[in-house]
Amino acid sequence: MTPTHCSSRPLLMQAMLKRWCPALMRCLLVLCLAFFTAIAPVYAQDQGSPAEISKTLDTVRAQIDALQNDLDAAAEEPLEDSELLRLRDTAQEASKQAQQAESTLEPLLASMQARLAELGEPATGITEAPDVATQRRELSKNVSLLDAQIKLARLIDVEAGQANVRILQLRRAQFQAELGKRSNSVLDDDFWGELRTLLPQDINSLKPVWKELKTAAQEQGKPIWLAVLLGIAVIIIVRKLAGRLLWTLTTTRVAPGRLRRSLYATAQLALATVTPGAIAEIIHAGINAQSTLPGDLDGLLNQATGAAYFAGFVTGLGRALLSADRPTWRLISLPDPVASGLRWYPAVLAITLAAGWMAQKLATLVNASLAATVVQNSLMTLILGTLLAHAMRRATRLRRPPAPDPHAVASEPAPAPMPAGYFFARGLVWTAVIISFACLALGYIALGSFISRQTAWVLIVLGSAYLLNGLIEDGSESILAAIKRNTGDEHYARPMTRVRSQVIVLLAGAGRLLVLLLALVLLAAPFGDGPAAWLQRLDYLHNGIAIGEIQLRPATMVFALVVLLIGFAAVKIVQVWLARQYLPTTSLDPGMRLSAATLFGYAGYVLVIALSLSAVGIGLERVAWIASALSVGIGFGLQAVVQNFVSGLILLAERPVKVGDWVTLSGVEGDIRRINVRATEIQMADYSTIIVPNSEFITKIVRNVTHENPLGRVQIKLALPLDSNADQVHDLILAAFTDNMDILDDPAPDVMLEGVETTGLIFNATGYVHTPRAAYRVRSALLFELLRRFKANKLTLINPPAMVLKETYVSDGASGSGIQSRDSQAPETDSV
Repeated sequence: MTPTHCSSRPLLMQAMLKRWCPALMRCLLVLCLAFFTAIAPVYAQDQGSPAEISKTLDTVRAQIDALQNDLDAAAEEPLEDSELLRLRDTAQEASKQAQQAESTLEPLLASMQARLAELGEPATGITEAPDVATQRRELSKNVSLLDAQIKLARLIDVEAGQANVRILQLRRAQFQAELGKRSNSVLDDDFWGELRTLLPQDINSLKPVWKELKTAAQEQGKPIWLAVLLGIAVIIIVRKLAGRLLWTLTTTRVAPGRLRRSLYATAQLALATVTPGAIAEIIHAGINAQSTLPGDLDGLLNQATGAAYFAGFVTGLGRALLSADRPTWRLISLPDPVASGLRWYPAVLAITLAAGWMAQKLATLVNASLAATVVQNSLMTLILGTLLAHAMRRATRLRRPPAPDPHAVASEPAPAPMPAGYFFARGLVWTAVIISFACLALGYIALGSFISRQTAWVLIVLGSAYLLNGLIEDGSESILAAIKRNTGDEHYARPMTRVRSQVIVLLAGAGRLLVLLLALVLLAAPFGDGPAAWLQRLDYLHNGIAIGEIQLRPATMVFALVVLLIGFAAVKIVQVWLARQYLPTTSLDPGMRLSAATLFGYAGYVLVIALSLSAVGIGLERVAWIASALSVGIGFGLQAVVQNFVSGLILLAERPVKVGDWVTLSGVEGDIRRINVRATEIQMADYSTIIVPNSEFITKIVRNVTHENPLGRVQIKLALPLDSNADQVHDLILAAFTDNMDILDDPAPDVMLEGVETTGLIFNATGYVHTPRAAYRVRSALLFELLRRFKANKLTLINPPAMVLKETYVSDGASGSGIQSRDSQAPETDSV
């Protein structure tokens, strides 16, 4: 075989593959779609058939009945909070299954009702065919069955919601009762005596847990623990490298500013959160590598992992906000000594909270005595209160300026004043610490523990919200600055640039609002309204809110909002296309083109609003009450607005004035630049803009100089002596008008002898220019030219017949007397 054949075969196979591969891929895609289309109904029938849904609803109904019985019994004998949480989860799951069943059955019911409607009512006196009668009976039976199942699903959903409300009320009542419970004071001997009696029993209850953990750890073997240690070492090394890489990226890739600091602080927080949690995950995985722990103990280890994540988060949050190592990167306004002095407090607070949380979980697991639980809460309150009080005291001491050194040359500048929020927060923390200590002394252990824990929780939530809010704000400002820098100040007002800037500002505002709502949810969590309860309440809105006959659902409202936004954007795009591309190709003048585009915009916006109301479920036939409400408002305060709006529509339709016209209205004279919905913009000769309400053009007299005839008239009247040569003056004035390039030939200029009076001959010269705006300039040029020609031909003008005597007084500065003189003003004609 020749090399030519050897080289041509791969080329031939490549060409065949290039030609046939797309066809093969399309065939395989069609086969896959056909396969899934064929099996999808079968799968759906197996998973969501009416028989299966009926069984599910029966099971859920039984669960709801059992749950209601448990809640009725809880009214006499209170349940534990863990049991109430289990009942709440059951109610939420039942509600979810009921909603799924309803959403599955409703399309089936609608389909069968449509088929039954197609058959119609049986005709009287005519016997139906047996198959039609059988089909009618089966459809009627199925419709009744599906309708009953849907009603049952809705009833279960309602009962589950009511059960959720009862559970929430019970939890709140127990929470308040627990806070108001009084026991022996920590200063009382009986308090510690009961602990000494029950402490050995509690210690013995911990031994089985310790034994199971020890046994599980020993069963893993050395290779497993070496792998665990290696994994921990790798996590620590990766943490160090990631910190250095983060510093390098933020200093070299992010522009200087607050965004750099916010990003670095947020990334620091993420690293600090992940590191201890990952170490706890590895230890947990090592314990479970070759043996399975009991469910309760494994759950305790899972909670320990969560506590590690939480401790890392609190530590990272404190370090990110204080930034003791890099003062210039600090987000909050704190002096350097205060930030450096408080650098270890976040870690101690995190360890205290995580240890207290795990102690509570361990006490619940081993069923510790009540005395041990009370002592644990008391110690937790004392530690937290002491830690917070010491932090506040240390911050105050570090903030005080040092005593002045008499031998120093110059004293250091006074520290910058702290914001008012700092003193307010410090006062609240001190108040909470004092009240928690007082509760311990009086015996209200639960209340004191709750106050101390809630104080620490509030500080953590507010710090997190401050960091996220700063990140969102700094990010939006950085993006806006980049847009302005890239487009330049002169292009910053472009429509697309302005829209992008507005979208960024709106997204930033929505993000900050979301952070605020999340902070409120987290702050309310210890009071019984946790995130799960809030989400459950939001889930109740799935069915919508009934306002009269209108059912407002979140999905339909979002759809209506989408229709509104898309519709407004489409109307704006078409309006711009009409004004810039289509209408300029027509024979319409610029004013009419602008009016047509404006009217189209009004009609389009009204249509889009109507479509949005229809998407919500408010048809046009239901807008009568809105019109009635508006009529009342119009009768009281909206008369002028509506009058100007209707006047604007009349101006755009009848066009007594249009864009570009030169009008005079109530002493205002200028060019119409824009006719808006409410008012019209008139540009005056000094380029200032006057905003005139549209009703002024309808109800008052308007002088439109350019309405029918856009020509401007130049008129000059001159008075010459009686002995002047009238024909020479006529020819001279007419020649001056004719020689001027701005004077039109059609209509031609003309010079008339207006009168022969005792004072002289009165000539009236008239010419026309292409626009009234040029009349003043051309008249001035003609007067200069006529004066030059009169002087060249030795023609003189006479004074006007009117004579005014004006007395002036010349003061003699030396003598102080006044010399009276009389000046006679020369007579002049009426107009020159």
